[in-house]
Amino acid sequence: MTRPILSPDPLILRTLPWDDYALIDCGGGRKLERYGRFTVVRPEPQCFWAPALSEEVWTAADAVFDPTDEEDDGRWRTSKPIPDTWPMRWGDVRFKARLIAFRHLAFFPE
Repeated sequence: MTRPILSPDPLILRTLPWDDYALIDCGGGRKLERYGRFTVVRPEPQCFWAPALSEEVWTAADAVFDPTDEEDDGRWRTSKPIPDTWPMRWGDVRFKARLIAFRHLAFFPE
């Protein structure tokens, strides 16, 4: 059995903003993100530092995910009507985003 070879120079990968996605802020166990024309707040336990932006900015989000158990189930609270799906684009790739019951939006921007 061969052992994996570990790189002496590990890579640090980072998601950069694109026209239809941006990480606006994070901290306090949450992420504030923009997906197309909508802003959302999702839980992110690895964001244990304090957010940079004011709570007023966070509460203005269009949708907030409220988890109901440890399996990522929950529900979205919305501050305005959000369609079932909306168009998104990453370069030449076109797809649709949607709020689903597992705190995601049907794709991973990372």
